[in-house]
Amino acid sequence: MNKFPFFKFLLVVFGFILTLSCDKDYNEVGANIIGDDNFTFEKDNLTPVFTYNQFDAAVQSNNLPINMLGVYNDADFGTTTASFVTQLALETVSPDIPDTAIIDQVILTVPYFSHLKENSTDTYILDSVYGNGKIKLGVYETSTFLNTLDGETLLGKKYFSNQINNFNSTIVSPKLNDLNVTQNDEFTFSDAQQTEIKLTSGATTLKDGSEETIPVTPRMKLELNKAFFQNKLIGAIPATKLETNAIFNEYFKGLFFKVEQFGNEKAMAQLDFTQGKIVVYYKLTSADTTRKTITLKMVKNTLNLFENQYNASLPTNSIPALSTTDLLLKGGAGFHSYIDLFGTADENGKVPTKDALGNYVQEIKRIKDKNWIINEANLIFTSSSTVSFDDSPNRIYLYDAVNKRPLLDYYTDAFVNSSKPKYNKTTHSGIKYVDAVDGKTKYKIRITNHVKNIISNDSTNVRLGLVITEDITNFSNLSVKTSTSVEEKKYYNKIPQSSVINPLGIKLNKNDIKLEIFYTKPN
Repeated sequence: MNKFPFFKFLLVVFGFILTLSCDKDYNEVGANIIGDDNFTFEKDNLTPVFTYNQFDAAVQSNNLPINMLGVYNDADFGTTTASFVTQLALETVSPDIPDTAIIDQVILTVPYFSHLKENSTDTYILDSVYGNGKIKLGVYETSTFLNTLDGETLLGKKYFSNQINNFNSTIVSPKLNDLNVTQNDEFTFSDAQQTEIKLTSGATTLKDGSEETIPVTPRMKLELNKAFFQNKLIGAIPATKLETNAIFNEYFKGLFFKVEQFGNEKAMAQLDFTQGKIVVYYKLTSADTTRKTITLKMVKNTLNLFENQYNASLPTNSIPALSTTDLLLKGGAGFHSYIDLFGTADENGKVPTKDALGNYVQEIKRIKDKNWIINEANLIFTSSSTVSFDDSPNRIYLYDAVNKRPLLDYYTDAFVNSSKPKYNKTTHSGIKYVDAVDGKTKYKIRITNHVKNIISNDSTNVRLGLVITEDITNFSNLSVKTSTSVEEKKYYNKIPQSSVINPLGIKLNKNDIKLEIFYTKPN
């Protein structure tokens, strides 16, 4: 049997499939229809876009993957002060520490996000640090225990960003970072390379007085009060509290990193506190020539606390309200917006596609009657903010607000940037750019499949949410604190976590939002 024709057929099929797989959304509109005079290619941006704002007075902020610490000021919105609470965990439970042990030094460290300057081996540039001023930073013991479960519902316990007074009133220690003013009342986020003591024998024993140090990346480095930890960790009674982390957490409830503004100066950092630790160095006796360590990790329950002093001119509606001049987007406990396409949503966030008689609503009917073949659809947003391009949020995120999930276009965008995950899904996008024509800061979000489904497939049309995002791959949701039990059951009681962990904000001109549809039209 001659198999060559069959193999030739397979090669043709394979080539056809390969061509389709390589035909990404970046292709020029209309490139798939060639040499047919019966079609013309057009752009439409006449569909009105209805926009709404919501103020988030308090948001769920416990156990975030990234936390804010410091003071951030935004001319459009106001000032945010972010503090932090964390439980601690013994790296090794039941450490064998004699009652005669003497604590010699206590060092707290939390690495900053940073990268090496080009062509350098020891000069760093800090990432996710905003402003270079001083802040007042106090580290205290708190008597408030962060529960994992809600005692009434047995579900995960929710703590909210506005609970700062709960912790101000439960400080039970003096300021623990009390040895150097540059580590408390005049603290700065320094980009200097730091050093760390290198263990010289096993995991705990160190050579006294001449420890070898190794260079480490820039980080918060605070020397804490050793007398406090002497009383807390050494002795017969404390020893029984170190047997398990559950017992330890009941005994030592946690640390409160309290931030206050230093004059008019500002500086805020986003930090991964799970990489933080407290190393307690101790000697077995005062005459000992070696030191040992106890390590406490910051991997238990945590809480980010925000104090906002927003500009008085900003709206404070806790449910969606029609925007007047701008869409307001502010991370943390701030603002987020909503978008309705092809109509206005009902109280449940559903946008009708047909009227009571079963006829398509005006905008959908206009498009369907013209038999358009939709090639591409984008939402274009233009900044009306006073902040510069460099200080603008890098990305915004559009999502299904009713079902609290990404749009179909998010899932169909398979682009991955392995070296810079924040730049994944660049076709769906939402990344800021400077418009080549008017020089303004803009954001474009491709929603081709979402629009096609509404127009061509009669899919349910829902209200869309819009927020600042820190990480496009993080689309989990957190609760917004509402005023009534009725509101708690509404679609607007959730917000993407990626917005809560970002301090930035921006205003978008509501009158310059365009739904841009590229289509093929039969002649």
